[in-house]
Amino acid sequence: MKRINPLALSVIGGIFILAIVYILFWVLLLCLESPNAAKEAINILGSYFGGVATLWAAFIAAYLFNDWKDQHNKGIDAQLCMKVMDSVYDCDLNLLRINTFMVDYLSTPHKISYQQELNINLKQLRDIINIMASSLCILGHIIPEDDYNQEFLPNLQSVIDDLEEYYKAINTTFRGLNTPMPIEFIQSYNTLCEGSRIKYRSVIEKLRRYYKA
Repeated sequence: MKRINPLALSVIGGIFILAIVYILFWVLLLCLESPNAAKEAINILGSYFGGVATLWAAFIAAYLFNDWKDQHNKGIDAQLCMKVMDSVYDCDLNLLRINTFMVDYLSTPHKISYQQELNINLKQLRDIINIMASSLCILGHIIPEDDYNQEFLPNLQSVIDDLEEYYKAINTTFRGLNTPMPIEFIQSYNTLCEGSRIKYRSVIEKLRRYYKA
C-alpha cells in the first residue's frame, strides 16, 4: 500500500467529525417538537456513522499493518545486506593475506617448498571468488533493480573478473616460475593488486552508503 501522509489522515478525520456534529445539530433542531422522531433519527444516524467509523478503522489498521510490514521487510533486507558487506570485508582481509604471501613467493628462489602453501592460497582465492558471486546474486534480490543494475552489478562483476584473472595468473604463470622475480616486477604486481583491492573496497563503501541513506 502506498504511504499516506499522516496530516491528510488527520484532516479527513477532522472533517468526518465536523460532519457528524453538523448533521446531528440539524437533526435535533428539526426534530425538537417530536422526541420520538429525534430519537429514531439519531439511532439511524448512529448506525450509519458507526458503520462508516468501522470501515475507517479497518482502513487505518490495514494501512498501519502494511506500513509496519514494509518497514519490517526493509529492516530484514538491510540486515542481510550488512551480512553480505561483512562477508565481503572479510574476503578483502583474506585477499590482502594472499597478496602478502604471493610477494614472498615471487621473491624466494625456493619456490618448490612453497607449493603446498600456494595451493592453500589458491583455494582461499577461489573461495573469495565464490563468495563474491554469491553476494552478487543475493544483492540482486534485495536491492531495487535500477540501483542494482547501475550501482552494484558493474562494480561487483568487474571485481569478480579481476579475481578470476588473478587466479588464472597464479595457477599458471606464477606456479611455473623457478627464480626470484625482479623488484620491478614485484612492485608492478603490488600496484595491480592494490588497484583491484581499491575496486573491492569501493563495493563495500557503496553498500554502506546505500543502507545508511
